[in-house]
Amino acid sequence: MARDPDAKHRRLAAIVFTDIVGYSAIVNRDEAEGARALDLQRRIVRKQLSSYGGREIETAGDSFLLEFASSHAALRCVAAIQRDLRGRRSSGAGDVPVVLRASLHVGDIAHRRREVFGDAVNVAARLLPLAPEGGLALSKAVLSQLRGRLPEAPRSLGECRLKNIAEAVEVFVYEPDRLDALPLDPPSVNPDGGNRGRFDRRRLSYAVAALVAVAGMFLLLPKLLAPRNATDSPGAHQRIAVLPFASFSSGADDSMIAAGLQDSILTNLARVDDLRVISRTSVQPYQSSNTRKIREIASELEVDSIIEGSLQRNGDRIMVQVQLIDAATDHHLWAQSYERDIGDLFTVQSAIARDVAQAVKVKFGAPQVQALDTTPTRSVAAYTEYQRAIAELDRDSSRFPEAQAALERALALDPDFPLALVLEAEVQVRRFASNVDRSEAPLLAAKTALIRAAELQPDLPQLHRGWGRYYAEGRRDLESAVAEYQTALRLMPNDAETLNAIGTVYREQDRLSDALVALRRAAEMAPRSVDAQLNVISVLELMRNYPAAETALDRIAAIEPDSQLLPVYRARLALVQGDQAKAREWMTKITYAPALEQLHYYLGDLDEAIRQIKRQPEWQDNGTGAAAYPIHANLGFKLWLRGDQDASRVQMAKVVAILEPLVAIPDPAPWDQRGALALAYARLGRLAESRALIDRIQREDCCPSPTSRADILSTIAFTELALGNRPAAIAAIDRILSASSFVSAEFVAMDPGYRELHGDPAFEALLDKARAARPAATRIAARGGR
Repeated sequence: MARDPDAKHRRLAAIVFTDIVGYSAIVNRDEAEGARALDLQRRIVRKQLSSYGGREIETAGDSFLLEFASSHAALRCVAAIQRDLRGRRSSGAGDVPVVLRASLHVGDIAHRRREVFGDAVNVAARLLPLAPEGGLALSKAVLSQLRGRLPEAPRSLGECRLKNIAEAVEVFVYEPDRLDALPLDPPSVNPDGGNRGRFDRRRLSYAVAALVAVAGMFLLLPKLLAPRNATDSPGAHQRIAVLPFASFSSGADDSMIAAGLQDSILTNLARVDDLRVISRTSVQPYQSSNTRKIREIASELEVDSIIEGSLQRNGDRIMVQVQLIDAATDHHLWAQSYERDIGDLFTVQSAIARDVAQAVKVKFGAPQVQALDTTPTRSVAAYTEYQRAIAELDRDSSRFPEAQAALERALALDPDFPLALVLEAEVQVRRFASNVDRSEAPLLAAKTALIRAAELQPDLPQLHRGWGRYYAEGRRDLESAVAEYQTALRLMPNDAETLNAIGTVYREQDRLSDALVALRRAAEMAPRSVDAQLNVISVLELMRNYPAAETALDRIAAIEPDSQLLPVYRARLALVQGDQAKAREWMTKITYAPALEQLHYYLGDLDEAIRQIKRQPEWQDNGTGAAAYPIHANLGFKLWLRGDQDASRVQMAKVVAILEPLVAIPDPAPWDQRGALALAYARLGRLAESRALIDRIQREDCCPSPTSRADILSTIAFTELALGNRPAAIAAIDRILSASSFVSAEFVAMDPGYRELHGDPAFEALLDKARAARPAATRIAARGGR
């Protein structure tokens, strides 16, 4: 392929055209007046151009061709020019009323001698006739780059066919009144290193430095004088979000490269302990939010500053523009353009990370600098396929075949690509953990990939996170998982995914204070994530810290007010605190049958609970396959409590038929299968078999995890009652209430399964003890969560 002779001179730029409305008529009427109009226009345009870091490319007759390093600066400069001219007309300053129209487009340009060429120039020129008098016409590409940082949105003209432009362009216009509503403050730093027009660069740099220092003091004063929130730590960290990069190229590969630029900035900033970097999954929803204002996005993400950028590719050249924006003021703190050959992609990534770190005033330590200098792969094409695999999993976490196909292509292009090897291992572990393939094969493949990645880059944070997932989800070796996750966090302290993973393991280990700290930090970096808040709530419920759990639910309500999970959790929290009326109120907003079944059960509505069981799709299974046994076990248990023993035995017989072959396998069956079978044996009168199985469950220390403890011990208690052993049942309930679990004394008192214990002195004393202990438990939980 022939190389573009202008490639090294190409760059991404914002192009503005202006001309005087009715200029020919002015000249025909009075040549002297035309000359004065031209002189006024040039003085105003050039004055504002110097303030906004623009460059005058060409002046011909009454028209200007201007170049800016950013759409942001170009738009504000046009608004300032129009406002200045409008003010002169209304005040009567001068004797020549000059009305301009202007157009703006962003895209690829090339300089050759003193001329400028490219799509940006052609499109901007064709937009000019569509501009209103005293206003501006701009393209969708400009709007996409501004990402909604506009207090007044432009009016759309729809897709327009422009002369000699092959594809239709969506055009927007600002009439004068809307243009006047735009803020005019010029950028605090010049995006492309300085105005190339006629002024003293050194004096400008001194002036900008002074302005930035003074502005910084005024911005900082409110934060210094404001009262500190009780939840703020003394060493509060700067919070930053990296929005998805816009791709102004049509190729699918280019969008993957843009995603890679965002990912590399996120990863490198996450290595800095002085920052709090919003997780990638939390910023992805803003990928196409071109109409959302930056302040609105910043408020939702609760950040101090935002990084946004764009990529344009032309042949073998890439042009990247990156901007750092202050969230409170919407001002540019820093901006820079980068032009490189596509083969220098990873050099660009390192340069951006260094420049951003300098802009946000944090320093990389030696390990971080070493990481910046490490090239992730020798193949840009392999990196593109790696990003495609990430995108597939982002679309749907179960898209394993599509992700694996992309990773296979990546590793075929570069077999020694550590990040791709780690992601391949994580995909294999996910396949195993989600029951897609429970054989040894996926775990063996995962281990092989991780060992190879460790040989290539032993200090890669993602590698240790991958080992943690392998141990936690594949081997259930929680101690080894914690060690690997801790290493990953030492290398990358702000990785929300690792914080969430280690918090989950801590929860399974009953290290609830540690779990709460980690999961709250993860939620802090994923402020729009309902799942992150639910993880926090799960620990607070285990701690029986119900007020704090209610507060976390309030946060979910602010994030997603229509979430179907909200009424379910609200009703459950009401029940565990003994407020049945409030629970029933929330239940009117629930449509999910399994949740309604459980809530009706605890409220003693057994008929309605049974009806909700039969609404569930698994009911249609008719007893074929292990997936159906919970329905039969659940239904059989509730029928027995309702007094319908014959119908209950029919369901329990189905449970036995399904589970006996599974539990007989030498490899121990899951506790829930063994527990269901033990209870079914008891209700069918097979007491000796039930006794042997329930003893085996207890002997094997069945419930080390607080998330499953209440369920296992409840099954043991119900089975002991069926076997006629009240003291053993009460002992199991005591274990539930004495340790961390989801169950409260109120829950136990309401549970229809324990009705025969009501009035038993030992049982009532147990409930009284648990109620008395709750305030102390809540205080301990609150201390641990700070």
